[in-house]
Amino acid sequence: MTRIKFEKYQGCGNDFVIVDNRNNNIQLSKNQIFRLCDRRFGIGADGFIEIIKNDNNHFLMQYYNSDGNLSSLCGNGSRCAVAYAHKKGMILNEASFTSNEITNKCTIQDMDVEIEMNAISKINKNDRGHFVLNTGSPHYIIFDSIQDDKLIEKARAIRYSDEFPEGINVNWATKIGEKELFVRTYERGVEDETYSCGTGVTAAALAYAHEYKIEHDVINIKTKGGDFLIRFGAENDHFKNVKLKGAATFVFEGEITI
Repeated sequence: MTRIKFEKYQGCGNDFVIVDNRNNNIQLSKNQIFRLCDRRFGIGADGFIEIIKNDNNHFLMQYYNSDGNLSSLCGNGSRCAVAYAHKKGMILNEASFTSNEITNKCTIQDMDVEIEMNAISKINKNDRGHFVLNTGSPHYIIFDSIQDDKLIEKARAIRYSDEFPEGINVNWATKIGEKELFVRTYERGVEDETYSCGTGVTAAALAYAHEYKIEHDVINIKTKGGDFLIRFGAENDHFKNVKLKGAATFVFEGEITI
């Protein structure tokens, strides 16, 4: 059995178990990570994060979905990892970290964490008027509202469709104001709706900007878990200087034996 120290963070309702593994003394199996994230038999979280030593910048973030599988970039997880590193004194108010072999810059001020996201040069619109793009994780964006009792069924039909053999995250975006959206997300790996998704709200903002030919601006995003700002510059549908900003907060800490 393994006893580990952990801290739990949440970024706009998207919650994570974080461990300091800079000494490389924590080795967890897929099933152990799954148990840690279980909301009945473990700590409970949408994902699991390891903070690993990195000689090239301040730290490396390794992210796992709650099913225990190593995953692609997690925007909210990254923001929570930055908040964790700041609390531990690993970084000051500006830093850089690595995730999925990509280095991202970040800033932190009080509870607000802003991270640099990947540049986007490809946004596809299908014959149903829906958008597909990858903001570090793949997303399927539908500009429409949806009732609670319909979201899971409709999202799973897309997530498990033959069109996306590796699976895809599914987002519904509703325009609620000028350059303001309300976004809901079904996350693969969690296999449920989450209160927010960082790469998802970024994808929705860029799909909206692509559709309405918006350049060099800020899109406000509201979710069940909180509010985001997406900053970007665009030229010929190439989005660069993309930044994701929102709150990331400490919840509690403890030790657990698994």
